[in-house]
Amino acid sequence: MLEGWNQGRQERLEGGGLWRSSEALTLVPPSGHSDEGECFDARILGDGDFVEDILRQAEAEEQQNQTIQKMWSKEELLQRVASWKGVPAQALLSTDRNRRLVEARSMLVHAAIDWLALPGTMVGSWLKLSGAGVSKARVRGRLLAEKNRFLQWLKGEKVNSVP
Repeated sequence: MLEGWNQGRQERLEGGGLWRSSEALTLVPPSGHSDEGECFDARILGDGDFVEDILRQAEAEEQQNQTIQKMWSKEELLQRVASWKGVPAQALLSTDRNRRLVEARSMLVHAAIDWLALPGTMVGSWLKLSGAGVSKARVRGRLLAEKNRFLQWLKGEKVNSVP
């Protein structure tokens, strides 16, 4: 870093903040192809192939989330999380600090925010959690959901519950 400190401003390393500024958004699109035909996005630092991979992953994740949003309501999600953890659904709405309930509630927060796109404030009031509590539960829930393959189970539940 010390070697690069005195090199001054380098145009090849700039663009993200400028591209995202409100004035620049009206002048230049945030993503597309450069003059050389290489894909770019001012928010992503990397070569064209890397940028394409990231954008492709983001699009796939967005489509998956939209599918889940169409399939599930927050009440259905509450029932399924309770079923998955083997706890009563109403217990997830309590403030009980039992470990199983905390884990289930955390996964419910993660799923409600990240998959159903519910605002954190709405989830917080629904589950009687503060803003900080929602944030911590979301992180904990994401880790638990990945570890326990909760999304795959949830998708299977929806398929299996159709008559």
